[in-house]
Amino acid sequence: MQAKLTTAQVGGAPPTLTGLSPSRFRTWSDAGLIADVDQYFKRDRLSKEDFPPALWASMSYGGKVRALPFRANPDFVLHWIKPHFQEAGLDPNKGPQSIADLDRMIPMLHRDRNGDLERIGMQPWDFYGTGSNTLNAWARAFGGSFYDEAKDVMTFNHPRVLRAAEWYLEWARRLDAPRILSAANAFLTTSPTLPFFITRKWSMHPLTPSALNLIKTADASLLTPDMLGAGPLPGEAPGKTGAVTIGGWGIATVAGAKEREAGWDFMRYCGADPEGTMTIALMNGLPGWLKSPGLAEVAKDPLQKPYVEAVQRAEFAQFGYYVPVGVSFAPLDEAIAAKRTARDALDAMQREAEVLYEDYKVRFKTQRGS
Repeated sequence: MQAKLTTAQVGGAPPTLTGLSPSRFRTWSDAGLIADVDQYFKRDRLSKEDFPPALWASMSYGGKVRALPFRANPDFVLHWIKPHFQEAGLDPNKGPQSIADLDRMIPMLHRDRNGDLERIGMQPWDFYGTGSNTLNAWARAFGGSFYDEAKDVMTFNHPRVLRAAEWYLEWARRLDAPRILSAANAFLTTSPTLPFFITRKWSMHPLTPSALNLIKTADASLLTPDMLGAGPLPGEAPGKTGAVTIGGWGIATVAGAKEREAGWDFMRYCGADPEGTMTIALMNGLPGWLKSPGLAEVAKDPLQKPYVEAVQRAEFAQFGYYVPVGVSFAPLDEAIAAKRTARDALDAMQREAEVLYEDYKVRFKTQRGS
């Protein structure tokens, strides 16, 4: 998409609007692909208080509003299977409130009998892949950061990022990650579009709104108040329980577009208008505008309410906003396979991030601090 937009701009015929994820708000601004809409935002008396801090950080990159959200995706809300909790003697209506709770509960829920993997207490090293989703979720929960704003440097080897990685890699070792991966892959070969959670072999796992909708279509019996619980992802100080990163989708004006006024009208309808954001909600989306009546509508569903609450409290922009370069997560995969330590993996990623980020700043005039 970035290449297509660049080609259209060079050819003198850019589209008026483009969709993009919040992680791209920064990189597409730096590349000159999207234009700020600050004058329209101020004219229509919108405010940063109208959006979660996590979205405001990225949509106002460089001190000017450059995009609006129209579908928010909070990473992550934790889900658990209530009968598993009951069988283990746990309160089925209360998820883990801290990392210490999680450490206690995972072995209580895990079922490995005579070589038969009946149930997986949790798979904390793989949240929709072993890369940025997982590391970012736990780094925030443990109080870590990948970027030092004041110094403008990457910090993959931040002490709390290391603590988070060492914690979940220890669980990968204890629960035999390759064996669990094999079980998940066997399911995916026959049901590639369905979340593994639908097998009921995971006792706890975060579900994205889209994953929940897939389960609803395939097996609604799992999504009942007696079967499924939901709550904040636990944390450890100086991090905190309920840390949320915002993903999803946004909308922006393409730089050089001629119909800027009309483009803004549509942007606002999708991202900061009662009727438009209600339409998004009725189409199984979560508006990113806090004043949207659609959020209250979605929250009427007990299974959707935790997502609404997560959007409302979200603090952190998406990983790609802080790390605008393509760092490889292969070192962490090697650590999961016990081929290197967490520290060694993060140090390797830090070295690569430093090189890539310096090159990024040479190639693009960043809007950071402007």
